Amino acid sequence: MLLSFSIFIKIKELYQYFGVYLFLGIFELANMIIMNFIFNRFLGLILIGLLLFGCNSSTPKDQSSRITVSVSILPQKYLIDRLTDSTLEVNVMVPPGTSPEMYEPSPSQMKGVSKSAIYFAVGPLEFENTILPRIKELNPNILFADLSKGINLIEGHKHRAIMGADEHHTCYDPHIWTSSLEYKQMAIGTCNGLCKLFPAKKQKFEKNLAKLEAEINRLDSVVKEVIKVAETKKFLIYHPALSYFARQYGLTQIAIEMDGKNPSAHQLAEMVRLAKSENLSAVFIQTQFDSRNAEILANELGGEVLTIDPLGYDWLNNMYDLTNKLSKALRSKKIQKNE
Repeated sequence: MLLSFSIFIKIKELYQYFGVYLFLGIFELANMIIMNFIFNRFLGLILIGLLLFGCNSSTPKDQSSRITVSVSILPQKYLIDRLTDSTLEVNVMVPPGTSPEMYEPSPSQMKGVSKSAIYFAVGPLEFENTILPRIKELNPNILFADLSKGINLIEGHKHRAIMGADEHHTCYDPHIWTSSLEYKQMAIGTCNGLCKLFPAKKQKFEKNLAKLEAEINRLDSVVKEVIKVAETKKFLIYHPALSYFARQYGLTQIAIEMDGKNPSAHQLAEMVRLAKSENLSAVFIQTQFDSRNAEILANELGGEVLTIDPLGYDWLNNMYDLTNKLSKALRSKKIQKNE
């Protein structure tokens, strides 16, 4: 019995002795595994950081992606996207749904445009005359392209002088982009400016320009067909935004707005009398303007208000939409949008 008890005590002592070392061994092993894991994660983060730094410090294949250009209105962005296959960052000054004639840039917009390599100006837009000299002060190296050069501008619309008050003081109608003829001229000017910035891509830009010009020519043919079979060549519009369009196609634009102001009750009554004498009932209005006066006139004439958006981004589709609605206003045959 004594022998058995002694053996038990020895076994217990051995278990306690080796148990302590076994525990210490497991602890050391766990500690080594944890430290190795932390080291490997840390090393991995360092390698990823070096890899990202190396990628960012290398020269990108497409240098144009690093350059921003600025424009005044959305139809100009459409132009640049068509010419560059939407590979260029384009800063648009006038936000969607805003009229350029009631627009004032914010300080943040001024800061953003001052970082651009080039500013493509419409030319006769009122706010451009104010901001372009300020942009030049912020960024002396910025280039300017006046897209109205070469265009026979229409005088008489109440706007400031083109491209700087010290140049001359004649007021011009700014809506040159509403005419397919003038829009093609704007496209050529935009292409020339892009080719100066990115001479290596000149062939691509000119190829896209030729494609766009062909689509504009098809639009022009459709408009001519509509007008050819029209009963009248006159149309009513709230704001006189289609002066260049009317000139191109031999139409007469009759505006409700007088020098940028809503008509008086007497002027509105005279407009009703004139419209009835000409058998006009449809009234065009841009999405950026209050439609109440246009609706009053249309109701008096038993007609309808036709909403158009020549300031929208998709210039080509917007012009086909205008042409469809023009066929109503001129009492021409209805056309289908050219896909």
